[in-house]
Amino acid sequence: MASVSGILNGRLTPVQKELEERVRTIALCVVAFSCVSYGLYVLRGILVPLVLAVALKYLLQPLIDLLSVRPLPCCAIMLCQERSPVSLPRRSRVGAALRCLCTSINKVRLPHGLAVCVALGFAFGVLALLGVIIAESIHVFTGKADVYSKRVESLALSGLSFVNTMQMQFRVIQGNATTTNGSAADAAEELTARVNEFVHKLPISALVLQTLTALLELVSNLALVLLFAVYLLLSPPTRKSPQHTPLTPDVNVEADQQIHAYIRGKCLMSLLVSVFTGVTLYALEVDLWLVFGLLAFWLNFIPNIGTVLAVMLPMPVVILDPTFSAFGIMLALLLPRGPQA
Repeated sequence: MASVSGILNGRLTPVQKELEERVRTIALCVVAFSCVSYGLYVLRGILVPLVLAVALKYLLQPLIDLLSVRPLPCCAIMLCQERSPVSLPRRSRVGAALRCLCTSINKVRLPHGLAVCVALGFAFGVLALLGVIIAESIHVFTGKADVYSKRVESLALSGLSFVNTMQMQFRVIQGNATTTNGSAADAAEELTARVNEFVHKLPISALVLQTLTALLELVSNLALVLLFAVYLLLSPPTRKSPQHTPLTPDVNVEADQQIHAYIRGKCLMSLLVSVFTGVTLYALEVDLWLVFGLLAFWLNFIPNIGTVLAVMLPMPVVILDPTFSAFGIMLALLLPRGPQA
């Protein structure tokens, strides 16, 4: 009773105060997490393109620096520096031509706005190339939709035949084959007819076309991403503050450098995985090999499950292709995992 009266009167023991602070902290964390989650859910249509635009900014920033920054810092060395004539002697006509070319490259420096326009034009060209590749893949797949439908029907009938065989063997072992052969045959015929009807109604081509159409819509929605990227790229670049010294490093500059280093390494690794996956699928004559190679590049940015998805996505096409044997299916499953091992 004394403790209850103390709580009611506002007098808490140190243990009760600590417990109250913990409960209050947990409650505030739950409320904050709920509010942030709801805000992200409501603003997902804007935040997703914004995040992609920030990633695109970091991807295009090296190209912009290459066109607009002189001298260009790269890996603790300075590139595109203007050298004195004494340091580059003219020994031959070839040397003189190379010297003139290097001098011209070192002097070429575009304004920041023009460099941004060139980088965005390069990004538009890459996106247009992706759109052409996806459109061509849709055209190629539509020509083989009937082949894939027949393959699904063949696989379904093979599985049904295996189930019927196992069922008959089990009934023979049980000693009831003489009384149930007729009913089993009738049931098998009825089930086969239902499977055939289901396969004919299964919109395989429509499903794949919807998937590829969604990819086309994703490419078209990147216009919003490029719009955000324009504003981010036209903003003044991050420079070292006047107070920057070796003892007081600039946090913003160091963060940008670390992000650039991570993105460069991740892009190179993703490019290696994409090229290896595309070449492997092309050597195995898998349809849509170029699309799967591009998807392997983007999926490699997803931790843990991205590489698994990149390997498993081509498998339905491989399994539905009647020209692939079991050994070919195993090769299509195992070989793309080479760079990821």
